[in-house]
Amino acid sequence: MPCWPTATPPTAYVLSSTTRITPGGLHDAARQPWDSPTQCATACAANSTSCCKLDKLYVDPGHQRQGIGAALLQTVQEWARQQQGCRLWLQVNRGNTQAVAAYLKYGFGITESRVFDIGHGFVMDDHVMELPL
Repeated sequence: MPCWPTATPPTAYVLSSTTRITPGGLHDAARQPWDSPTQCATACAANSTSCCKLDKLYVDPGHQRQGIGAALLQTVQEWARQQQGCRLWLQVNRGNTQAVAAYLKYGFGITESRVFDIGHGFVMDDHVMELPL
């Protein structure tokens, strides 16, 4: 079950196209300006008492399939462990099959599927996914 709102402010990582990714992780990556002209990916996470939420993870389509998303996800997992989180969770639109497949590939499991009323006749039709840390 998601634990939200957060106990602490979110942490954001923004990657630029000059970020170097090696098997050891990210280099020159964390906390680039949001409006950086070289921005190619973003991740934002927040923690609560026993879990962390991956609120955003976006990779520019021109930079996908280069290991950037995996490296960002690894960085967020490391951050979540430092926050003493025992699990990382997220919501993803059920129709976003590419994202759902990627999260499954990286070890997340679907814990529930829900429709969230966000007002004015709009809903979010999402899977809630979790990764034990």
